Amino acid sequence: LPSGAVRIKILEGPIDAVGNWSAEATRGGESDHTLAIKRTCGFEGPVDIKLVADPQSQGIELAAPAIAADAQQAACHLKIAKDSPLGERKVNVKLSYKFNNQDLSMLLPLIIVVRE
Repeated sequence: LPSGAVRIKILEGPIDAVGNWSAEATRGGESDHTLAIKRTCGFEGPVDIKLVADPQSQGIELAAPAIAADAQQAACHLKIAKDSPLGERKVNVKLSYKFNNQDLSMLLPLIIVVRE
């Protein structure tokens, strides 16, 4: 086999986060927030939103519908448990989608400040 230089080009994904992915919440409280994306590369499919379960997300629930194929954002409902730890919490939100017949996902940090 001939040897030679191989060039690999890494492309950006078909979605980017837009706006402020942070929230303030009260222990035992509930609030609504908007999560927005910017579509690139001609991407038109739906995007599923899920809170990643890890120690930082303990006591936090995020009810989020998929971002519809014809939308740039979704309204999400945040619920904080009464015994949730106080302070700043960095949780991850997983965005999942299908692009060019491939199942893809990306993690985005969501900063939640839990107050008494």
